[in-house]
Amino acid sequence: MRPEEQMMELLMQLAQDERVRAAFLNGSRSHAEGPRDIFQDYDIVYVVGDTQPFVRDHSWLAPFGDIIVCQEPDLSALYDDGDVDRRYGFLVIFADGVRVDFSFQTVAYTLETCLVESGVILWDKDGILPPLPKENPAHLVRRPTAAEFRSCCNEFWWVSTYVAKGLWRGQLLFAIAHLEKGVRPMLLKLLEWQAGLRGDWAVTAGKCDKYLPQYLTAQEMDALARTYPALNAQDIWQALEAAAELFGEEARAFAARMGYPCEEDEAARTRAYLQRVKENRL
Repeated sequence: MRPEEQMMELLMQLAQDERVRAAFLNGSRSHAEGPRDIFQDYDIVYVVGDTQPFVRDHSWLAPFGDIIVCQEPDLSALYDDGDVDRRYGFLVIFADGVRVDFSFQTVAYTLETCLVESGVILWDKDGILPPLPKENPAHLVRRPTAAEFRSCCNEFWWVSTYVAKGLWRGQLLFAIAHLEKGVRPMLLKLLEWQAGLRGDWAVTAGKCDKYLPQYLTAQEMDALARTYPALNAQDIWQALEAAAELFGEEARAFAARMGYPCEEDEAARTRAYLQRVKENRL
């Protein structure tokens, strides 16, 4: 795998193209103190007058070497963002394992969006870029309002009943989909808030909560691990019950520290209902 110095030289060579007016790194490599490993992407944005020349002619990719796989998300029939004239991306893994996420963006699009991500400016030929944030605001854990906390709790308990319904019907894919897409996001959101509270709201959970475990206790991690099931009814029931137990404990603790109301009666009623469904006592 090529060293970082060699890759940065290649990325800067592309920035010398007269059609490129500015370039900056975002993502994890824009944090000098961040961990480095062999799977870390180079997330680079090239600010251009027109994205389409780079979309039509891929010769700019040649200096980077042979390609294992390349995805153009904006070309995919599975996604339709409808903004390809303003920004276009190429996600590439090269033969030596180096991965680069190339993004070509117009000046107008960049100025509208660049402040929502952290970044390091590599070259700004026309002085068009403002200072970029050091931290990605999207990944910082934000202090929730009492209403947001209440909605999180209500959503968790409501969707948990869909998991039980799917299990009662023998619809395992339905059940596990609601566990993963409805119940788990609320559980992780609550754990993020706990981490934020412990870190004085200066905590970054990272994409897909990749940094969250470092803010949780060993007991919390063990409890969280029990919420991940195999695809069978017994495991999913056990995971749902483990999620309900963990969520209830964390919600009570968080509400107490924040001074927020906690609808413990709703939690108790829902857990009793889940047990009745499990035991076929409706």
